[in-house]
Amino acid sequence: MLHLELPNRLHFSFLLFRNVLKWHSLNLISVGKLKRRSIIAKRKASHDWLLLIALSGSLGLYWLTNQYAASWAGDSAWITLQAWDQKVPLWLPALIAYQSLFFVGVGLLLWLWWKRRRSFRRLALTWITDALISNTIFFILPTKMLRPTIQATDFWTCWLQQVYAYDLPFNAFPSLHVSTALIMGWFWWRNISKVWLKVIGIMWALAVMVSTILVKQHSLLDVLGGLIVGLVAIWSVDRFFSKAEPTISSAD
Repeated sequence: MLHLELPNRLHFSFLLFRNVLKWHSLNLISVGKLKRRSIIAKRKASHDWLLLIALSGSLGLYWLTNQYAASWAGDSAWITLQAWDQKVPLWLPALIAYQSLFFVGVGLLLWLWWKRRRSFRRLALTWITDALISNTIFFILPTKMLRPTIQATDFWTCWLQQVYAYDLPFNAFPSLHVSTALIMGWFWWRNISKVWLKVIGIMWALAVMVSTILVKQHSLLDVLGGLIVGLVAIWSVDRFFSKAEPTISSAD
């Protein structure tokens, strides 16, 4: 009897040991995958913070190039205002659209960071590219916008006077407002699903572009330059992501 039971016991022990070892190996593999995913997630988070820091720095270049043009170029800066620009009337309520760019841009950036990390990285890189191209042009070719003299007599004129005070009349071409509005409108259209919200986003971007002329911050040439720079920034970053598709998708 014992002679018959011993092989069965050995066989059962072998099966039990094999299953335990297999289960332990699967657990080790799962833990390894979780650790790798955790490392990738930490790297992604650090990269996202680096993008935000780089974006803040590239946007901060605007102030430096503006001050540089004011101190170095001065009256010798290229004035982009043309005869047809002077026929456009000053319309103060356009300040609402003009000043909304920063708030809508930051809001869209944060929403994409929360909902769509890949689109967040695309937007951040496109915004950085736009700022770097524009500020390089500002440095090489200082430009100036001739603005009207404003007397602060009511809410609107006080508001415009404040805008003119903290934003010197340099860095006119290309319009960074226009290129940024174009980029925001593009990413809004690509990442919002509802059609009526897409239309609102495009209308808002167009309103920002037109407002730059109505508040006398830019000329038509500046607007055209901003459109070109914005398109170049969008195209170059999209091309980069299309080439790095496997790497980017695996990091998501």
